[in-house]
Amino acid sequence: MGWIKRFILFHHKQHPAEMGKPEIEQFLTALAVKRRVAASTQNQALAALLFLYKEVLARNPGWLDDIVRAKRPQRLPVVLTRPEVEALLTALDGVSWIMAIRKRIGSDQTDVRMRCYAARCHGRCGFHSGVEL
Repeated sequence: MGWIKRFILFHHKQHPAEMGKPEIEQFLTALAVKRRVAASTQNQALAALLFLYKEVLARNPGWLDDIVRAKRPQRLPVVLTRPEVEALLTALDGVSWIMAIRKRIGSDQTDVRMRCYAARCHGRCGFHSGVEL
């Protein structure tokens, strides 16, 4: 309901039955260009409007070709070689090392938190907390 309400308010409270493809394209383009929403947000708005028109108003708005689509961020995988991982782990110590190992081997989160807390206490307080590091 939120996207439908925003769509109606965007077009100055005009009833959706009086609007069609041009108004949908205008709204979705404004989301991408003016509001700079994420691609998934724009897709969510599009799905809500398609539901409104197809299921509620029993109208087919047709293909929406003229929409400026929000850009998906380019995600590059970060993969380190074995020597790079070893060099990174060698440079770390204490809590940083434990958290890096946790990410690498996926150990139990509660156990890692306890170990991090123990490492912090050991380093700051100068005594051994009883938890094996």
